[in-house]
Amino acid sequence: MRFLTRIFLLLLVAISSAKASSAPTPGIFTLVAENDVLAGTDRHFTQGTRVSYYSGEDRSNWLTDTAELIPYFRKRGPGRESWRANLAFGQSIYTPSDITAERLQKTERPYAAYLYAGLGLLRISKDANNKPKTLDTFELQLGVVGPYALGEEVQSGWHEHISDSPEPKGWRHQLKNEPIVNLHWDRQWRKALNPLGGLEMDLMPHAGLSLGNLDTHAGVGFTLRLGLGLWKDNGPSRIRPSLPGSGYLKASDRASGYFFIGTESRLIGRNIFLDGNTFTDSHRVAKKPLVVDTQYGISMAYMGAKITLTNIIRGQEYKGQQDMDQFTALSIAWKF
Repeated sequence: MRFLTRIFLLLLVAISSAKASSAPTPGIFTLVAENDVLAGTDRHFTQGTRVSYYSGEDRSNWLTDTAELIPYFRKRGPGRESWRANLAFGQSIYTPSDITAERLQKTERPYAAYLYAGLGLLRISKDANNKPKTLDTFELQLGVVGPYALGEEVQSGWHEHISDSPEPKGWRHQLKNEPIVNLHWDRQWRKALNPLGGLEMDLMPHAGLSLGNLDTHAGVGFTLRLGLGLWKDNGPSRIRPSLPGSGYLKASDRASGYFFIGTESRLIGRNIFLDGNTFTDSHRVAKKPLVVDTQYGISMAYMGAKITLTNIIRGQEYKGQQDMDQFTALSIAWKF
């Protein structure tokens, strides 16, 4: 715990001091909204929002000193590396299939909400042409699951004032309040492929690991992209669990964009949204040990702004689940 506290405090100081430092590139704001409304459903992972800030690329002592505390992020010797620090806030909401039922639906996943802050590091290793070769992401999330996460208030208010969806009536069965500490790590490799029809193409395999009382899993997958200016980012920003992507964005006065398709397989050790509370009794269902995500979409960027639309198909997560889930992610990133 002392190790995590030290990392948390150093990252917090790093973020707050990044704006005052002479970072050679501007910071980046990213907004991600995920919802199943376009799929015509209102169930399972039904809504997620995440706002994040990435500092400018930096090699300051505070950033490398922080990275030295994380074994995998320790300096690997001379090379083209740049770093960004990240601060994020988010909320995710989960419900059973029938939100109009007041009774406890024993064969359905629990009502649950997660409210959190994330502090992280992004390391970009570049090739001889100064283009990204590997990207490492580390994030420490601290938050809460349960009524304190305000899932009932957000969903009920949205349904009452904005959408014509029915009133959710089963929130009294949601998971109980529980503090969350979770670590996330992802690595992406970028391999440029031969152009196709005058368009750039690349393949980005990835591997990731999450550990904590919220989510413990190991995942592998890849993303295939086709378009122009692929080296300017590392794929669409998403809300965990997901294929990796971040707020990394290289500004250019030329428009760029690409189509993409990707997949990830996750071996699940723990998922609080299915397994229930860690330290107290709560509603739970039997999770499946392997979950597969598939995503596809389009991303467009110009100058210091990028917009991405992603469609996600998520495989069945628990025993008795009738169908796969489908939802859409909209992400907007801009430099300032």
